[in-house]
Amino acid sequence: ASDVYKRQVVYHGNGAEDRLLDAPPGNVFAEYIRLERNAESSAEAQRFWLNYLDEANLAEVPSSIEKGASRPVSRRSTKSLGIELTESMSKLARECGVPLKTVLLAVHASVVSLVTGRKDVITGVIHNGRPEILGADRAVGIYLNTLPFRVTVKQQSWRQLIADVHESEKSIHRFRRVPLPSIQKWLSRGALFEWTFNYICLLYTSPSPRDLSTSRMPSSA
Repeated sequence: ASDVYKRQVVYHGNGAEDRLLDAPPGNVFAEYIRLERNAESSAEAQRFWLNYLDEANLAEVPSSIEKGASRPVSRRSTKSLGIELTESMSKLARECGVPLKTVLLAVHASVVSLVTGRKDVITGVIHNGRPEILGADRAVGIYLNTLPFRVTVKQQSWRQLIADVHESEKSIHRFRRVPLPSIQKWLSRGALFEWTFNYICLLYTSPSPRDLSTSRMPSSA
């Protein structure tokens, strides 16, 4: 398994080159657990989440049972936004001084509000909890935490909604490492949300078939 850390195949042009990488420090996951436990035992974090979710109601996903079916039928749908719309949203994000993720989260919250008929929107947002220590970016593992996110969707402009979403994001950031079960325990609640927003930004270059056939792949154990 150490070879996974030590070799990275970098594709460029018509060829491939191997780069040797140092293994990440072995304390990354231990640090992640330490930070999570500290957050879980924090009285300040508990006060924040109790206040943040005070009188919050579950925004249920409307269920539709097709004729002849005994339970709701789920489907997966993939839509492409296209270059023009993506560039327009990126431009709006720059003008508002926020990441593109915040603009997309505002759209998500607006859709949840429209579908559920609720102004007080509660949805799940997946957060990155990877420790901010040297070498943590090379550590293999999923350092994620899904937490409730709350925003009021009313008749405000898109720019104002984006600003409101950004403020809510910032308020959560310090307390993003608290495990969801702990928040549920503090609130004496079960499910807090049925919707989930997950923003993933992948930057990569796809190798050509020739690169794949001529390059050496890292061994695994």
